[in-house]
Amino acid sequence: LRICNNAVIGLEYSDKDVQVDTAKVIITQRLILKDGWSWPSLYAGGIDEQTFITLFRDDVQAVRSRSEITYNDPNYGFFGKLKTMTTDQGYKMQIKDGSTLNVLVPNDGSYTNSAERSVTLDPLWNWVANPYCFAHSLSDVFGGVTLAADSEIRSKNNGFATYTGTGWEGSLTTIEPGETYLIYNAGEQVSASLPAENSFAQTSTSEVSGQ
Repeated sequence: LRICNNAVIGLEYSDKDVQVDTAKVIITQRLILKDGWSWPSLYAGGIDEQTFITLFRDDVQAVRSRSEITYNDPNYGFFGKLKTMTTDQGYKMQIKDGSTLNVLVPNDGSYTNSAERSVTLDPLWNWVANPYCFAHSLSDVFGGVTLAADSEIRSKNNGFATYTGTGWEGSLTTIEPGETYLIYNAGEQVSASLPAENSFAQTSTSEVSGQ
């Protein structure tokens, strides 16, 4: 069971007495990535330079965003321009052969289930982070985003979908937490808003792995 912050929790003590209280639940994110390339994104919080080194030095070979990259040299450690990670970008991460990354991303207050998120989709390819801690349908997340026909959204493991001009069609039907999605914008720049998580009718209980 995964409860988002400011959730209402009901405690039943007997058939007649029910106490209801509110509690703030801290959302954290566990990244479990097998060797090879994965497309992770962050929702619980960003990663500063020192945390980046601490979490990734043993298992991570390379990390890249759309515009920057860093490598983990066996002698010199990490070198490259990409030294931090944020919740606003999508990433690709290479795990060392034979390793599995299993880390807990610190919560810095970035996650909220009650606010929309603004996304700018430039022409051609965009690396889009998923702001949600639960899985949701593609139509729920991107149903309000209008793009040029023949635009695409791609997942590393769950297929892709094409925008027809009125909606999405393809094998990709679910937006998973902890994943990055590559969106090809076939037209001009689009500024869009993704719905607040608490606006969805249902949330999934699927595991958050970031794979």
